[in-house]
Amino acid sequence: MDSKKRRNLIATGTYILVSFGLIAVISVGMITSLRRSMPPEVQEKPPKTVIDEVTPEPKLPVVPEIPVVPEMSSIPENDQVFGSELVPEEPEVQSSEEAENVPAQEKILYVVPVDGEIIKDVSNDSLVFSETMKDYRTHAGIDIACEYGCEVKCFTDGVIESFEKTPLNGMVLTVKHEDGLITRYCNLSGELAEGIEVGSNVRAGDCVAYVGDSGILECAEPVHLHFEIEKNGVATGLSDFETE
Repeated sequence: MDSKKRRNLIATGTYILVSFGLIAVISVGMITSLRRSMPPEVQEKPPKTVIDEVTPEPKLPVVPEIPVVPEMSSIPENDQVFGSELVPEEPEVQSSEEAENVPAQEKILYVVPVDGEIIKDVSNDSLVFSETMKDYRTHAGIDIACEYGCEVKCFTDGVIESFEKTPLNGMVLTVKHEDGLITRYCNLSGELAEGIEVGSNVRAGDCVAYVGDSGILECAEPVHLHFEIEKNGVATGLSDFETE
């Protein structure tokens, strides 16, 4: 390319740049003049955007929840709500007449089976001499001296559990009572008192049997009733009871 064409291109480019610069300066001047001609409040107001044109939805007022009132039929009566929780019930006071009519607790009666002297007592922990066996051993019963054929009375209320012959104690009558108490009447004759049989209900002091000589374990001893008291499986003596 020759120098003349180069100069023409440079001149054309320069003209175009100058023209754009003049247009920009004129545009800025026109915008400034227009803003100055507007009222102050319009000049300070920022231009609107698309978001500004969107009208927000009005907020609905919050309506408070209305409590549901139960039907009258479902509301408990006053005494059901407060009778036992808040209002203490007044204790019933017995009148003097009612107090007199209340029966006193019945006293349990205990009766010694035969009248006589205790010649040997219960011995669970120490050994006692046996005249028959000629040795020392424990003694689970109470030996009460008496006569052949004398009546044997029931120690306290109970039920006849058994009447049987044993190898050593002879004819033995067993009576079951309340609270884990069992009594055994040993060395008896071969018959029970009239009306007494296994299963019979007996009361304290009732005649249930008769003293005999059927036992061989203590046959060398004087005539006596061998009487055993067992409380919850443990042999005990008459001293643990208030007898008559």
